[in-house]
Amino acid sequence: MKRTEEVFVGKLSEGEVAARLLEHEQVLCVVNTRQQALDIFKALPESDANIHLSALMHPAHRYEKLTEIRKRLQPGSGRPCRVISTQLIEAGVDVDFPCVFRAVAGIDSIAQAAGRCNRNGRNEVPGKVFVFAFPEDGGCSFFRQAAQSAAKLFGEYEGRLTAPECVRAYFADFFWNNEQRMDGDGILTICLPAQSGDIQFRELAKFRMIQSASVPVIIAGDEKAQNLVRALEAAEHKGGILRKLQQFTVQIYPYQLDEIRDWLEEPIPEIWVLRSSELYSDTTGLKCKPPQGNAFFG
Repeated sequence: MKRTEEVFVGKLSEGEVAARLLEHEQVLCVVNTRQQALDIFKALPESDANIHLSALMHPAHRYEKLTEIRKRLQPGSGRPCRVISTQLIEAGVDVDFPCVFRAVAGIDSIAQAAGRCNRNGRNEVPGKVFVFAFPEDGGCSFFRQAAQSAAKLFGEYEGRLTAPECVRAYFADFFWNNEQRMDGDGILTICLPAQSGDIQFRELAKFRMIQSASVPVIIAGDEKAQNLVRALEAAEHKGGILRKLQQFTVQIYPYQLDEIRDWLEEPIPEIWVLRSSELYSDTTGLKCKPPQGNAFFG
C-alpha cells in the first residue's frame, strides 16, 4: 500500500500555515529555519497541544518535548498534537503523524518529512504530505537552490514526490545547476596536484566547512545543570563534566552572544552559562536575535 501522497499547495504565509494546522488534531509542520518555526508557533493559540521544536532548545529539553509528543501520538490516545519543528525532527526521530506539512526544500528533505507521516502504515489511505512555499523566503541560499530544483518536479510527480525516479531527477538537476557552487572555494583545484605529491597544505588550511563559527551556551535552568556548572568550576579536569553539560547546551552565533552577554556568566574562559529564566522559555527555548544572511542552524 502507498504510505504517503505528497502535494504542493502553493504559497502560504506563517498565519495561513497556522490556520491549516488548526484544521488537524495531529499534524507535524517542518520548516527550514528557527525563525520560521517560531513565527508559525506564535501564530497558533496558546495550548499544550501545540509544541515547538528547534535547536534553540537544548537536547535535554527537546527530549522532554519528544517524550510528550510520543505519548500524545499513541494509538487510541485521542489527544491533539500539533508540532512545529525545524528539520531536526527529520534526523532519525521516530514519530508517526497522520498528516505532515513541509516548507519547500530539496526532494530529499521532503522525503525525510514524509517519513514521519503514516510511518507505521496505520492509516487505510495514504497520509497527506502538504508541501508549501513562503511568499518571501530569504533563508539560506542552499535551501533556495534545492527548492528551485524540487519545484520543477511538482507537476510531473504530483502525489509521488518520494518515488525513486523523482529523487533521481531531482539530484540530476540540482547537481547539474550547482556544480560550480559545490566547490566555491576551489578545493578540488588545490587538491589536483596531490598526484605528484605537491599538496598545497597552507591553502587547504584556510578552508572552513562552516563559515560562521558557533558559540555554545550552557542553560543552567534546573538543579542537575546547576550542579554540573558548580562542579565544572571546581574541577581540575573538566572534559568529562563538559561532555555531560552538552545535553544542556544551545549553539548560537557570536553576534547573538553579544546581544545576551550581560545575562551570561563565564565561570571558566570561553564557557558561557545562562542561569536566568527570563531568556529561556519552556515552550521555545533561548530568546535571541534571528540569524543573519545565510546563517543557519536547526
